[in-house]
Amino acid sequence: MISSLPFMSGAGLWLMMGPAFIANRICGYIPSLAKIPEPEKASLTSLVGCRTKFFDKMMEKNINSMDQVVFMGAGFDTRAFKYCSGEKIKVFELDKENTQKCKIEALKKAGIDYEWITFVSIDFNQESWVDKLIENGFDTSKKTFFLWEGVTIYLEEESVKQTLKAVAKSSATGSVITFDFYSKSFVTGKGSFIMKYYGKPFLKMTGENFKFGIDTKKNPKENVETLLNEAGLALGELRMIGKTTEKKKPFGGLVEAVKK
Repeated sequence: MISSLPFMSGAGLWLMMGPAFIANRICGYIPSLAKIPEPEKASLTSLVGCRTKFFDKMMEKNINSMDQVVFMGAGFDTRAFKYCSGEKIKVFELDKENTQKCKIEALKKAGIDYEWITFVSIDFNQESWVDKLIENGFDTSKKTFFLWEGVTIYLEEESVKQTLKAVAKSSATGSVITFDFYSKSFVTGKGSFIMKYYGKPFLKMTGENFKFGIDTKKNPKENVETLLNEAGLALGELRMIGKTTEKKKPFGGLVEAVKK
């Protein structure tokens, strides 16, 4: 699908990745950017790989016990094709209309069957995502797996809390939501030289802002559990992102939460 996207070049992709791919096949070479450490040893450069690996693991762990899957802010995620294609499970993807149109056109161009996915266009700032799901066939009485990747940091704290409460209220006992979060110091730029001098100015230029963070300096697990308990969820698995020393604290976390 990547090479079928209007802003991607198949030839450019191969020029960039081809040499490493060939070297890997010949002698097993793995470029540093492709090496995925455990989350507790991750840096900003390995963050995305760690996050992807964790969410893949959560899908593998939970998918067989679920009736529905909801990708919240799905973007160009293709996990549905890996984990849900051919399975007796209802799949919903939530995102902005323009993003979904672009994705569907790319899938068509690539010859990938997507008719079994229910694409639900939504403006998260103006519409209720739960109501939109129900209008499109979502069943609140069934066990559901919610994937919420790379979103919380851009939301106000109250929006994060309300979303987690909505997940608990609109799904059956045993449902799961998995998401990532970042520390308050990371969000403000105080805990990272890169974020303070490069990340924050870039975000300002693009009009995006980091907003929601969780305190990871003291008792991060308790702080996550408090957030989840208020929403009616219980902590399943928690992996902190980043090394922990006397001077350095985790800059984020990866969460699996279960509907009580």
